[in-house]
Amino acid sequence: MNGIFEVVVHFSKFKNIDLFRQGLYCIRATLYSEKPEDEKRLPVGEGMPYYLLNEKKVHERISQNKKIVYASKISDSHRAFYSKTFRVQYVDQEVDLEDACLFRFERNAKARSDNCYLALELLFAEYNSTDYAMRKEYPSQEDFEMVSLKWLTINKFKAGHGSGFYPSTFDDSHFCLLDVMIHFMLIDYQFRQTTLTWRPPPGSGKTQVYELTCKTFEHSLFPKNLIKATGNAYSEREVRSIADKHHLNYITRLISAYNSLGRVADGLDPSAISPLEVPKQMLREKTPPTPPSPKTQAPTTPSKENEEGARTDGAQSQAKA
Repeated sequence: MNGIFEVVVHFSKFKNIDLFRQGLYCIRATLYSEKPEDEKRLPVGEGMPYYLLNEKKVHERISQNKKIVYASKISDSHRAFYSKTFRVQYVDQEVDLEDACLFRFERNAKARSDNCYLALELLFAEYNSTDYAMRKEYPSQEDFEMVSLKWLTINKFKAGHGSGFYPSTFDDSHFCLLDVMIHFMLIDYQFRQTTLTWRPPPGSGKTQVYELTCKTFEHSLFPKNLIKATGNAYSEREVRSIADKHHLNYITRLISAYNSLGRVADGLDPSAISPLEVPKQMLREKTPPTPPSPKTQAPTTPSKENEEGARTDGAQSQAKA
């Protein structure tokens, strides 16, 4: 079972402190569940960027700012988000980027690590002041090269929601500051076919290990049913207990992520986001209630009719005597 996350990556401001060369720069962002082994040539990202925020305002700023060369964009082939491309000329130069992109990201719900990783690549193309004065054509974005790499660790993914501010600097030869904000939230779960290893419990007397392919969510919850040698491996009570446990866990995490919106949505009407609660019927006991212990029956109080009948019977017996 994979958790489906929405991740927002926001580039606020770029500041040149001591970049090695003048020219054109931009930042490429790619999302991974683990760091790739070969960092010199990064693979296609795992997160899928699919929507640019404030796209209309971005194009208005480009027309007003001559230092902005290319607009921000999404690359489907690399699964990457590109910031605006801007021209760097002098020390302490600041560029207001205000670029933001939505990523759709899947992550194994049972992953041991609580972290995911965002790769920030600083891309560069030669374009000095002489080229600008001569009105030389800008190089295409395919001609840019990666000159520095920065990794950001996004933690607390198991919580289902989070936000963070990451002031990021690159290496000494490309000393600059990039203000990055990241927000993420769990929005859904999706089952994917998986392969797992099943080992018999200790003390069972069995040693055979099975490699199982779980094609349905039921198979992942009850893997022993895939092994014919085990027969009917789960009782009805075990099936109910396991299903309730996982259902409650997933629903609780989704509700917690939804309720977090009310704590971070500044400027919104608080009544617009109504907090949710776990349904009470899901909090029922996992085992049937124990029957009440037997108690000694209290003597019943005779009713008035019984008392009058007893008196009549007593009087008749006395008359016969």
